[in-house]
Amino acid sequence: MQYLFFEEPLIARFALRVWQLWDVRVRGAQRTYESQYQVTSVAFADDHSQIYSGGIDNSIKVWDLRMDKVVFELEGHSDTITGNPCCRL
Repeated sequence: MQYLFFEEPLIARFALRVWQLWDVRVRGAQRTYESQYQVTSVAFADDHSQIYSGGIDNSIKVWDLRMDKVVFELEGHSDTITGNPCCRL
């Protein structure tokens, strides 16, 4: 299991095929997302309106947090996504 810390109160936690958006103020998951394949990286967009998740399916999914769904998918990577350089940690 891995945790990524962003501007409080948000934390992304991911393991296997599930990742969660946590709020540290209430000490619990606010949303849980499932993927068909194992998730290996999660990153917030700079404005925190979207989250990018990558995994062993060699694609990056862009999740819109307001609509609570995948808005598009970046496919065709040659290997597992192990990091998302689109955010500043």
